[in-house]
Amino acid sequence: MKNIKFWKLLVCVLPISLLFLSIVYFMYFPNSAVSVYNPKVEGNFGELNDGMVIEQSLLCKENNLNSIGIMFGTYKRKNRNKLQFTLLNQNGEVLFKKTASCKKMKDNEYYYFSFDKITDSKDKQFTVQLRTINAEQGNTVTLWTSKNNYYNEGSCKFNGIIQAGDINFSAGFYRDRIVNFNSFLNSINVNKNIFIAIFILLYISMFLIISTVIIHIYNFL
Repeated sequence: MKNIKFWKLLVCVLPISLLFLSIVYFMYFPNSAVSVYNPKVEGNFGELNDGMVIEQSLLCKENNLNSIGIMFGTYKRKNRNKLQFTLLNQNGEVLFKKTASCKKMKDNEYYYFSFDKITDSKDKQFTVQLRTINAEQGNTVTLWTSKNNYYNEGSCKFNGIIQAGDINFSAGFYRDRIVNFNSFLNSINVNKNIFIAIFILLYISMFLIISTVIIHIYNFL
């Protein structure tokens, strides 16, 4: 009976270790990627009053665009107004529209507007339009901007007037986890077969360590 119990414990190691590796895989190789298009934070528009419209054009770097992140300033408070986000294509056609509560926005962090992936977005021009709703002094957000035009593939308009800089924004893209895994291998410049061999060795090592622990526990009992 004791031997049967031992083997039952040992067999449990396999699914546990596989579960651990699966968690690591899904954590480190998600099905999304983010590119920051304008990281410069040098100024802002001040409090965005009701009816103000900000537009930012961008040239997409990849296919499968599925979110736009905007860095907001909340003045470290919970603002009760709303913001309408609209994504337009290069012909001015509305692709996506959403109204978001400014209560959910965090100070000096990206707030992401997510939408169905646009499979053929690479090398295409898009425009992000932001419009304030029910905004008033002391109860609204602001947008962080650069003072100069560091982002040459787009421009920013404030109430129809072209600005010297651009808003601070990023874009999210859907990526298959296998694609992300291959990108990771390319980034560390390691041959795929070598990495898989190392991965298998690590897995065997982990299996043996857990098995050793179980054996010691078994002998102690």
